[in-house]
Amino acid sequence: QGSELTLQLLFLDGEEAFGAWSSTDSLYGARHLAARMAQTPHGARGTQLSAIVGDSAA
Repeated sequence: QGSELTLQLLFLDGEEAFGAWSSTDSLYGARHLAARMAQTPHGARGTQLSAIVGDSAA
């Protein structure tokens, strides 16, 4: 209790590329999510799942 450390598991299919799969043409959704999460403060229980499900305790 009292820990500010949380663990979030994300399962992404990773199958997205506009042309041929490469390190620069792939994973757009995952990269976008990572960039947004890096700049978003997440409070206790502040997860995307809580927002999607509508958890009133979040």
